[in-house]
Amino acid sequence: LLFFASFVIATLKRGDDPYKILGVSHDATEADIRSSYRKLVIKYHPDHSKEKDAEKKMIRVNDAYEILSDKR
Repeated sequence: LLFFASFVIATLKRGDDPYKILGVSHDATEADIRSSYRKLVIKYHPDHSKEKDAEKKMIRVNDAYEILSDKR
């Protein structure tokens, strides 16, 4: 588990704010975070998005969500 957490954190650039990536405030509820994540998944999914760097954005969105949804 520790290895996974360090890997996820390492994939985000230094200084990246997972809240900013997901477009939510620092006091967002779990429901707000999940809702924003789902919208971004639809927007950046490589099978649906025409954006050039959609796959990279999708990875960043997933990593940010993993960090914020970790309930330790």
